[in-house]
Amino acid sequence: MITVDRMRFVFYMYCGVASRFVTSLYVLKPLSWLASCFHGRPLFCQSMRKRVLVPELMDDPELCPKEHAKALRGLRRINAFSGTVDQLVREIVSVCERDRRRDSDEPVRILDLGCANGEIALGVARQLTGRVKAEVIGWDMSSTAIEQARSQQQKTKFSDTCCIRFEVMNVFEAVQAISNTSSTDRMQADEPTPSQSPLLSRFEGEFVHDVNCPFDIVYCTLFLHHFDDSSAIEVLRAMKRLARRAVLVDDLCRTSLGWWLAYLGCHLLSRSKVVHFDGPQSVRAALAPSEAMAIAAEAGMRDVAIRRHWPERFMMRWERTS
Repeated sequence: MITVDRMRFVFYMYCGVASRFVTSLYVLKPLSWLASCFHGRPLFCQSMRKRVLVPELMDDPELCPKEHAKALRGLRRINAFSGTVDQLVREIVSVCERDRRRDSDEPVRILDLGCANGEIALGVARQLTGRVKAEVIGWDMSSTAIEQARSQQQKTKFSDTCCIRFEVMNVFEAVQAISNTSSTDRMQADEPTPSQSPLLSRFEGEFVHDVNCPFDIVYCTLFLHHFDDSSAIEVLRAMKRLARRAVLVDDLCRTSLGWWLAYLGCHLLSRSKVVHFDGPQSVRAALAPSEAMAIAAEAGMRDVAIRRHWPERFMMRWERTS
């Protein structure tokens, strides 16, 4: 005989099973998705105490152009989300306002070193339109990246106050060529210069107006962490050599929070496996702000200013005082 107590027991048990089933749809399914994201990976990010330099997939010259283009599209979304352009324009405008030596009729010459798909350079040129008369030049060693940059450039209209162009340039060879040149003091003394490589001749002939300091501002974004410490010092020396007024470096901070943001952001904003690997790896290879300042000092940059900004990045600024 079925009693009232037994009926209540069955009813409550049914409600409990049903509620757990419904709960699993909202809790277990997302958890299973999250677990699938970390399949074959450690649940917690690795130690951030030391830099871990591993070749990134996008740096491989043999990377399939289709995969490279897909990765660059993902990088475009990530840069837009990170607000990198806003941070750079803020610094560039600040430098221009303090630079009273510059003739206002001449454009500010700006170099984007390692410009990738040109999204940052195009954004900088777009935001400077109507504010600062500028000439923006983007260099990258990848012809695929430069093709995408030029394609985006054709879709964007700029006023007469802003000029932008992109050139295929092997930045690594260019840095080496610049580092091997004679010092600025020797060039200003009009002494004969040693024989120079064709690459440096291209530097001094096609791109620049002033051999000593061909650009007013030289900046790089998400570029410095690709180098070990000694090579990073040479990169900063080369940037200092090229810049008449200021050097800007925007890069990742090597923190656990930064790793998590890179991992989740790259998976949410891109389907590219290249981006999924390179994003978190870039954080592991990144410099801490204190390390970046120490490297800048080794490169001869004194009185460097550095500040942190979203999302776990730092902006380093050096200005020439003489």
